[in-house]
Amino acid sequence: MVCKPFYFKTVYTKRNAVIMICSCVSVSIVLSLPPLVGWAEYSYIPAQHFCFCNWAKAPSYAFFMIGCCFGIPFTVMSICNILIFRTVRASKIRVAAAKSRSVSNSQHRGSLKSTIGTQASTILPEPSTVSSSHTDKPLLYIANRNHNKRTAVTLVNLSTIDDVKVHVSTVNSNTNRLSVVQSKQQQKIIRHATDKARSDEIRLALALAIVVIMFVVCWLPFCISMLIGIFSPNGASDKFHMWSLLIGYSNSCMNPVIYGALNKKFGEGFRDIFCRFCKR
Repeated sequence: MVCKPFYFKTVYTKRNAVIMICSCVSVSIVLSLPPLVGWAEYSYIPAQHFCFCNWAKAPSYAFFMIGCCFGIPFTVMSICNILIFRTVRASKIRVAAAKSRSVSNSQHRGSLKSTIGTQASTILPEPSTVSSSHTDKPLLYIANRNHNKRTAVTLVNLSTIDDVKVHVSTVNSNTNRLSVVQSKQQQKIIRHATDKARSDEIRLALALAIVVIMFVVCWLPFCISMLIGIFSPNGASDKFHMWSLLIGYSNSCMNPVIYGALNKKFGEGFRDIFCRFCKR
């Protein structure tokens, strides 16, 4: 959905979602079958107080399970989260740049219009200010056009051309000062947008990192427990073996809590689901 949004609807259909869920269950069943056909065996484990695989009887199966159930998921989660983070970061940068350009352009157009209107009213005298005593001097026709149609004509005495030149130079200096101010405003907007994007990136990176870290924290002790059971059966207490397994199982309920607490959209989705369930 994040990295390839255009393919999301074609890939995650109801049919494909059912196939993915069935595939996950099938893989779990297949990985659990080897002890039933001679590769290791299931038996009562005193250290864990219930029936489980006896890793000491088939160390190769233990390493196989560590690779399939810990190494591969950890690698896939890390790669996917890195790609998601990079995609979101690039998208945030593009959006921030586009917003800053849009704001600066709109401010530039608005300021330019107001400046031109103010200077034009200062440069050009009103028609009523042209006295009859100056009618013998040449007159300059300044026409305002709108869609190639003459809408108004103002008579300006050519004797005021020098004044016009002075005002034009004033307009140029004001325009230069305006461009400097707008440049500073644009830099401020860009810095603000960059800081906001950076904070969002940090929040996203934190959520993704917590998911991977909690997976490692929950299942690494159990992997260590497996290795201790193989190479040093009396190297750890029964409590360590028991709690390492329970901590590993607890990872199954952590991801919804992590995403729900650190992501507003996930939290809203969970609340919507629970509210519908409660109403029913």
